[in-house]
Amino acid sequence: MENPTQTETPASHSSSLIMDPSLYEAAMEGKIDVLRQNMDKLDVEVSPNNNTVLHIAAQFGMLQCVKDILHMCPMMYDRLNWKDETALHIAAREGHSHIVQALIEHAKDEERGCEVGAATKMLMRTNEYKDTALHEAVRHHNFEVVKLLIQEAPQLSDL
Repeated sequence: MENPTQTETPASHSSSLIMDPSLYEAAMEGKIDVLRQNMDKLDVEVSPNNNTVLHIAAQFGMLQCVKDILHMCPMMYDRLNWKDETALHIAAREGHSHIVQALIEHAKDEERGCEVGAATKMLMRTNEYKDTALHEAVRHHNFEVVKLLIQEAPQLSDL
């Protein structure tokens, strides 16, 4: 796990602010009230690995926290960390099928709103190693997530 108090970011992400440790802890532990009190910081502060509060909540399986973050910052689902991973990559790797489902549903809601193809784009997005969320789920033996991802995007099985 990364250290939220570290004070430097990779050069390519130097325009972001280092996340306050209390925000990191709030996302990790699902302390939604703390996140709401700091709503103005959620979209600009990142961890040393360029993870947003959404990446962190997804990593630790905090479903209600993920939903609330997406409500406060609807476009955060598409933000990348320093490995070009979305929160979906992290949730798939960790085996959090409930988080994967919530992220997919949110992207579908974005499609109904304004961003055509948001869910497919998210599901097909690759990280710096050219891995999709499906690759992460398979590699880490998270078969419930594998099944869910293939149901949502059968074309993933062709990659």
